[in-house]
Amino acid sequence: MNNPRIAVVVSCYNHERFVKECLESIAKQTYDNFFVYVFDNNSNDRSRITIGACRDSLLWAKEHKFENKYLMIDGPIFTKGVLPIGVARWLMVQRVIRDCDWFAIIDADDKWDEHKLEYQVKAINDNPEAKLCFSDCHYLYWHDEQVDNYPAFYRSDRVGKRTFNDKYPPPKSTNDYFDHLLTKYNFMACPTLMFNSKAFKELIVNPSHYTSAEDYDWVLRFTLNYPAIWVKNPLAYYRMHKDQLTQKTPAFCTAEEIDAVRRVSRIMSPEKYNRMKNRIRKHLMYLYSKMLYKEFIN
Repeated sequence: MNNPRIAVVVSCYNHERFVKECLESIAKQTYDNFFVYVFDNNSNDRSRITIGACRDSLLWAKEHKFENKYLMIDGPIFTKGVLPIGVARWLMVQRVIRDCDWFAIIDADDKWDEHKLEYQVKAINDNPEAKLCFSDCHYLYWHDEQVDNYPAFYRSDRVGKRTFNDKYPPPKSTNDYFDHLLTKYNFMACPTLMFNSKAFKELIVNPSHYTSAEDYDWVLRFTLNYPAIWVKNPLAYYRMHKDQLTQKTPAFCTAEEIDAVRRVSRIMSPEKYNRMKNRIRKHLMYLYSKMLYKEFIN
């Protein structure tokens, strides 16, 4: 499949400051066989207005070649409240999965390199057995700056010197991806993930209750069953800011990571679990200690 149809699934909750930049980075992709589905999770800022302005502006659409990309927006169609991201993202995928060969996910506070889809499509074409593709990415540090008493805030972005995979390197062998993810750390950055649609329908049959660990749960289940392929180029920008759940509720995010490890451990074959059980228990002990430490300092 040399020219797979890609669905880009964008999730947004109170990212008014970032969502236009995110959409522009998607629109600038050098690969063109894709469409975009934007889901606003009932934001209480102006995110939805900003997304709608991007969708409805013919000038913006023409400038960024979005005329035929089917930019959509949903949110209240599912609920009047805010959905856990594990539920919201799963429902989003269900809306597009029949119309695409692969789908990529991104949160509206992150953004992509213009070659992101092009390089990943080349990787999956070169490795047809792989059902999951990920890449390295940059950290993008953000903070508000205010000048004197002027009412407007100014965004300040800084790209980190170390990339995500500098900090969390994948194992050398692709055969070790699952073991490493389950017993060491997650080396697959969320804004770089691209999933095979057919495999997703087979593996992720129900949504999860997670508010931050749904992507970790998904990559565990994929690598347990299928090969994954790593593109070494940094192809995304993972934005770090004070409103992230990982910054606001770090202990709770670690608790979800523990739950994901325990849930996936229960679906492993008995032979594989017995081979790994000591490392799994050791890793869980580390995560429990990490959770208690984060709870203590916060």
